[in-house]
Amino acid sequence: KHLTVVAYSKAVETSLEAAKELSGVGIELEVINLRTLRPLDEQTIVQSVAKTNHLVTVEQGWPRCGIGSEICARIVERVRTTIMSDILQPITLLYRMLQQKHMPSSGIATFPTCAVAG
Repeated sequence: KHLTVVAYSKAVETSLEAAKELSGVGIELEVINLRTLRPLDEQTIVQSVAKTNHLVTVEQGWPRCGIGSEICARIVERVRTTIMSDILQPITLLYRMLQQKHMPSSGIATFPTCAVAG
């Protein structure tokens, strides 16, 4: 496996699409489906990152202060001795979200966004 991808909810489906597409070009993703956010299954994430040395979090929320940011912070704290080359949070352009009642579709992680990050 080349890359650890951590996602939850609808972002899991997007991540699995990206994994399928990228496997066609020889890039293997290990997609972790967070079934719960509390408790967070840090051990599974740490074990995967120890193998791949790469982490991408995919969520359909705010680019900062979300679960992806929390996961990145916790994993960096736990895997200090392992050299990690990349930690990415693929985020599409989020504009005027504060004024929107519902999140615009342009602010949601999509398959192409995940594939480019991978």
